[in-house]
Amino acid sequence: MPFFRPSILTSAVVWCIFFAAADVSRAAESSLDQLAKEFPEQVRPLAQKYCVDCHSAKKRKGELDLTPFHTADDVRGAARVWQKVIRQLRYGEMPPKKSLQPSTDERERLISWAEKFVLADAVQRAGDPGLVLMRRLTRAEYNYTIRDLTGVDLRPADTFLEDSVAGEGFANTGEALFMAPDLIPKYLEAARQVSAHAVLTPSGIRFSPSDDPYDWTAEAAQRIQDFYAHYTDRDGRLPVADYLETTLRYRDRDPSVNLSVEEFAAQRSLALGRKLSAKYLRILWDALNDPHPTGSMADVQRQWREPKTLAEEGLHVAATHIVDAYSSDPDAPTTFQHPPDTGRVRGSGSLWHSKRHRKVG
Repeated sequence: MPFFRPSILTSAVVWCIFFAAADVSRAAESSLDQLAKEFPEQVRPLAQKYCVDCHSAKKRKGELDLTPFHTADDVRGAARVWQKVIRQLRYGEMPPKKSLQPSTDERERLISWAEKFVLADAVQRAGDPGLVLMRRLTRAEYNYTIRDLTGVDLRPADTFLEDSVAGEGFANTGEALFMAPDLIPKYLEAARQVSAHAVLTPSGIRFSPSDDPYDWTAEAAQRIQDFYAHYTDRDGRLPVADYLETTLRYRDRDPSVNLSVEEFAAQRSLALGRKLSAKYLRILWDALNDPHPTGSMADVQRQWREPKTLAEEGLHVAATHIVDAYSSDPDAPTTFQHPPDTGRVRGSGSLWHSKRHRKVG
């Protein structure tokens, strides 16, 4: 059995559809040409005889004027008019009962020609949306656009006039959404309202739900708190014992396991159920392995190197003892609770600046 690749089969189907559509289009064009030839001799005389007395430029009964249709090209530009003619003829409402009536053959001939012509014209125009009018956005579209651009649901268009509804019952058509002069001040006010929520930042512009600068400051502070909340406990304090325990585990890991500090931090984050900062853990690890520690860091390294147990509780207790022994005032800016600046691990800028030392037994 021959084997066909899916791409080849798909291409074949696409080409078949293309040629079929081309055949339909050519057939519709051929049909239109034939119907256009029939219009002057077989259709227009019937319309002139039975219809124009009521549907002319003077009378326009039912808002319908059939006098402008001299050729089939005129009919192509008024498909809706001829759809109405077809309905009136089929339901027997045209011509009126008291007017001269066409024979059954004439009525069927007129209906048949009009239906075929409208259908052939629709087939040939398939894919053509026709006249597309420039229009404004609806109130909802305007609000959604501002929300997508700014990231904030400001809804400035709620003060706009209600959107009109076109004849088809839709409010988003070009015929209904014209630009009224009364809307210009509304658009200007909406622009002022949106710009009042713009906040200048070092990296560009962001938009706030509030237009009050005090709220902007509070939002920035909240974002900082939310960022550090990933790495702190419920009281907002850094769990230093967890970091020290992680360094102890990393120090005593299986030598055959090749993991970086950052990769080990990711594993411990999963085990602890809370996120550890790989950056802070790297600073801590480098400080604890500094070959030339000074000041209190020498005592911290000595304490850190002493515990050799692999028991989980023992490691955590050892880490806690180090924290207790070498933490000063928790509110001071250079204690365990405050991550140091990168590269500052010696002297007065050491990782922890201790004001008191307590011997760990």
